[in-house]
Amino acid sequence: TAQQFEGFFEETKDFVLNVAPGFFPKDIADAEYISKLGKETLEVATTIHGFNDHLQKIGTDVGLVHVNCQVDNGFFWRDDEGRTDCGLLDFGSMMSMPYIAPTLSYKLVCADAD
Repeated sequence: TAQQFEGFFEETKDFVLNVAPGFFPKDIADAEYISKLGKETLEVATTIHGFNDHLQKIGTDVGLVHVNCQVDNGFFWRDDEGRTDCGLLDFGSMMSMPYIAPTLSYKLVCADAD
C-alpha cells in the first residue's frame, strides 16, 4: 500500500540524506532528487500489481521464476567451447509467474551503482 511504501521510503530518504550521504554520489544524496524518486517509485509500487495481473491474464510472458536468483544460488562453468553457462542450486523459491517485472526488478536490485 502507499502507506507501507511511504514508511519504507522515509527510512530510505533519512539514510541517504542524513545518515550516510557520503556513501552515495552527490546527485543521489540530494533532497530534490530523492523527492522526485519517491514520487516515481510510489507510482510504480502502487500500480505494479495491475501490470503483473495483465501479464498473467494474457499468459504469453509467464515462466519459471526464482524470486531470489542471486549469484549465491547458482553455479557457473565454461563449456568445451569456452562459453560461460550457469545452473541453479536453490529451487525453494521457484514459481510460475509473469517474468518481466520480477526479472527487471531483480536485475535492478543486483546492479552496480554505475
